[in-house]
Amino acid sequence: MLRFNNVMQELNLEIVKLQAAGKPIPESLRGKLTQMVDESTPLNVMMGEISSPESIQASTAVDPAICRGYEGLIEAYGGNSTGVVQAHKNAECDQGSLWTRYGEAMQAVTRAFQEQRITREDVDQFRVMDVQIGQYSTTNLGKACEILAEYESQVSAIQ
Repeated sequence: MLRFNNVMQELNLEIVKLQAAGKPIPESLRGKLTQMVDESTPLNVMMGEISSPESIQASTAVDPAICRGYEGLIEAYGGNSTGVVQAHKNAECDQGSLWTRYGEAMQAVTRAFQEQRITREDVDQFRVMDVQIGQYSTTNLGKACEILAEYESQVSAIQ
């Protein structure tokens, strides 16, 4: 699943770069991403059917159907990344605090735009970092935290 999400993040990053450059998003790219979401939704639903982590037994911890489904999607959409998550130990920036801090910073960017304190171009630059944070959060948490710190620094400058 992480490998497939990385493939989707790479496409999202491509879209954000096009938007930041003021270029149109090719319909083929938009369609591919939409199709990936549509095809992965049933697998996500299957994962959500696990009642609780306590009920998982070693013999049933991995559902082969879900694994085959994601492997098929990765093969179909050309995922080349390994999806290896790099270990990162930092009490100030773990997965939970990353998303909490990011959510707060993202809301501040939205408010600043609504209050016309920043331009659409400024927002596009934040969106590039949005995608990077999402992409690195599953592959390199340390890098995601570094980008978040830069994001927060830029948010502080507009408040």
